[in-house]
Amino acid sequence: MSHPSTLQLVRQQSIDHQLIYMIFHRLVNEGDVAQALDEPKTTLDHFFKLGISYCFSLREDDLSSVINLTPPPYHLALLQNMFCAALVLGNASVLKVVLNIDRVGLPHRPLPLAGPHIYPLEFAVHKGHLQATQTLLDHGVDPNRDKIPFLLHSIGTWHPIKQQDSAATVGIMRLLINNGVELDPGFAAGRMYHCDKSELLLLVDQCLDKSFKTFFQQGGLPTFLARNDWDDSFSTALESILDRAFSDGIDQQYVWNSVLSQSLSWAVLRSHTSAVCILLTRQVQPDVRCLVSAVQSQNLGIFEDFLNHGLDPNARVPPHQNGNFHEGLHQDLSGTALSESIKDPSRGAFRILKAQGFIPKLVQQPAGFAPSLIAACEVGDSLLVEELLALQICLRRQANIQNALLAAIRGNHHDITRKLLSAGIKPTTSSIILAIQNRQLAVVMQLIRYLDLREVPLAKAFADQVIILEALRWGDQTVIQYVLRAGHPVNIYGTILTRKLEDWSIPPKLRPIRFKSWIVTPLSTAILKGNPTAVEALLARGADYCPVSHTSNGHDLTPLAAGAVRNNLPLLKELLRIGADPFDNCALFVSAVLEREDVITLLVSAFRTRYPDGARDFGSDALFHIIRHGNIRLLLLLARDADLTGRIALNQEFNLDTLPPLVYQARPLPRPRLVYPDSYPPPPSRPALSALNEFTSPLGEVIRFHSASGSTDEVLDLILPLVTDINAVIHGILNHGSMTCLLYAIALDSLKTVRKLFQNGANITLPAEWGIPRTPLQAAAQVGSMDIVKYLLGKGVCSNEPPAPQAGATALQLAAIAGNVGITTILLDAGAEINAKPAPFDGRTAFEGAAEHGRIEMMLFLVHHGADLLANGNEQYRRAVEFAEDNLQYAAKELADELFSKAMANRETSFIDPGTNGWTGFAMTDFESFFPHAEGA
Repeated sequence: MSHPSTLQLVRQQSIDHQLIYMIFHRLVNEGDVAQALDEPKTTLDHFFKLGISYCFSLREDDLSSVINLTPPPYHLALLQNMFCAALVLGNASVLKVVLNIDRVGLPHRPLPLAGPHIYPLEFAVHKGHLQATQTLLDHGVDPNRDKIPFLLHSIGTWHPIKQQDSAATVGIMRLLINNGVELDPGFAAGRMYHCDKSELLLLVDQCLDKSFKTFFQQGGLPTFLARNDWDDSFSTALESILDRAFSDGIDQQYVWNSVLSQSLSWAVLRSHTSAVCILLTRQVQPDVRCLVSAVQSQNLGIFEDFLNHGLDPNARVPPHQNGNFHEGLHQDLSGTALSESIKDPSRGAFRILKAQGFIPKLVQQPAGFAPSLIAACEVGDSLLVEELLALQICLRRQANIQNALLAAIRGNHHDITRKLLSAGIKPTTSSIILAIQNRQLAVVMQLIRYLDLREVPLAKAFADQVIILEALRWGDQTVIQYVLRAGHPVNIYGTILTRKLEDWSIPPKLRPIRFKSWIVTPLSTAILKGNPTAVEALLARGADYCPVSHTSNGHDLTPLAAGAVRNNLPLLKELLRIGADPFDNCALFVSAVLEREDVITLLVSAFRTRYPDGARDFGSDALFHIIRHGNIRLLLLLARDADLTGRIALNQEFNLDTLPPLVYQARPLPRPRLVYPDSYPPPPSRPALSALNEFTSPLGEVIRFHSASGSTDEVLDLILPLVTDINAVIHGILNHGSMTCLLYAIALDSLKTVRKLFQNGANITLPAEWGIPRTPLQAAAQVGSMDIVKYLLGKGVCSNEPPAPQAGATALQLAAIAGNVGITTILLDAGAEINAKPAPFDGRTAFEGAAEHGRIEMMLFLVHHGADLLANGNEQYRRAVEFAEDNLQYAAKELADELFSKAMANRETSFIDPGTNGWTGFAMTDFESFFPHAEGA
């Protein structure tokens, strides 16, 4: 008898053989292995990635043997897919193995990697794979081909390289440059600010050698000097740049002079002493921007030196010098040297300027007055404010002069605020809001006297700062009355951002369904704050207690919804009594989230009275939430009256992680922000949701819940008797059409749900039309559910149901596209037509679909079972070759050519015997070298 350890080893080797077989079988038969490895979506994809990594860890000689032992027509498919997999994983050693065997020029062809027509080098650079890039270049790949533009821009952009691995970026960049890739000036200048030191010096060297215009036309030199990590080792590079400029000369000398002055300004601002010395030694002339930088860096020595050049500290930086070349490179140049000196706590520069009489000189340079006044208000220098206001300058002609009032309010400088108002500076809505936020009662009352709030522009609606809303948030009755008496609109809309929910007594778990803010009215906010006096005052002034209620679906916080938040039943009853519409989906949604059973009961009762025949979309959002959270008590309250098929926009809250690839992640639904003046009627009921492309519904959520493993029938049994049309559309995904209950259950691969729905009247032969792209059988074949396919066929469904006209397919065609030989066999046994015509638009025959997606085994299988490549003037063959070429499936194209040639040679048989060409796996002896032998076995 064998030793137990020997039996265990044999058993383990057998398992390893099976795993390796499965991995290489998928490598041969699936043309989309790169996508599965790059972004694994299923458990099988993750297992496949682990298996590939294990197989790629084998010895290079063993991998070469695997490839060489693979018989045609699988050889080329294995070669291409191993090449793609090695690129995705950045495995240079496997790339070398493949390239040493390759005879079809894989590194020079576009391949099915991350998108159409992506070349291998382009992919490796995008991924930041240094060794893979090196290997491809060593094998003669041309980095300058027209198909790979801006290659240097894309290093690591698909999977950003970690900071500690930034050497890979420099390495790839150096490889590309050494192989002749031209450096784009704009790209180089932009990188100079963000890159690390080694990359910076590489860029500088290359720009000096090949693209000197980078330093002046693209602002490379100021960007270089603006870096915070400057050290004296950069001085040599700076001198090299200047030497080159002064020796060669610059055609556009005025541009170069401006760049030099801007560079000096950055060097001063960053306190790069060595760089400042170098630039001044080269006679670079400072400008007003340099003077501002000297104040901001508190360098009095340089400031006085620049001042002695005759620069005016009251002058503004010219607009053409006020910009920054690159994003992230910012200097505040809105003021003047004088205004900056006022804000400087040390006041050293200010004392110098005051002593030299530059404050009275503002009369000759009035453009510098407003920045200086704003700065004085900001620091609270009342005497300086008086001195400035005493100057003979026309305030109404000063741009942004209102910012002085904002600065005084922000700093709680009440005496300065009074002086500015007395001087004729008119307040704005922003200044009133700021005073309210700072709880400055006297200032607010004073400001309101100067401003007619009836003129509040409606453009301010939907902002997160509106005067009346800020007053209500404060809760001071005097301020609220002042604002209302001043004529502020009471039917204006504002927003409450989710980060400010605590300011409005809104529970943190109560968040808008699809957006980051609630839309509110003054009446809503008064109710939220629990202010009955304000509620009464607003209603007395005509506040709308029923704004846009039919479109309120978890985003508009209506008065009824606000009452639900407060759980104020008496107020809710009063609002309903005076005419508030109970068809308020937001109020129901809030009640569902906060589990306000009494509020839901009240709203549903009022709804039944007002809408005895029901209404479309009523309560769908609330019911969806209730189902998701399994609250049976609330479900019983609402399910009878709510619209079970009302469309709910899919968003990031909706967890699709458990769904198969057919059901893709949806994006949030955008909604236009409209402003409704007091005299405008509300819009019609839910205009946006009727045209949703990505949606689900309460019934869809019930189906999803029931499809989950381990779920019970309780909720579905409760809901199904209430469903008026079990074949209605209840779920939809953009570009994948609409789904009924049955189709959604099939997409979720749940036979038990399919069986339950069929028993309750679901149509298993529903045709693929009117936006529904698949019949149930076709959908089951597409997702690869063998059990559901068998069940439907067993119930009499025809295996040859016609496809949808646009991008439709028969069940057999879909199974062939997926490469599912098992389901294809079942369908053929059920009489499916192997040569069925494709859909009129964007359709494929079974053989065409298999070729397009690189399903090598399926192509052989179909031909063996009668796929006719010669009919209709060889149409199926010609189209298959075109689709394979377009989808970069070179092995499938070669196999189609071979199969066609053999079919032509033998018209009577027109098939290839899978006994000689089928994928039967490697002999066990071929793997012996992969595993260690047991000692003493």
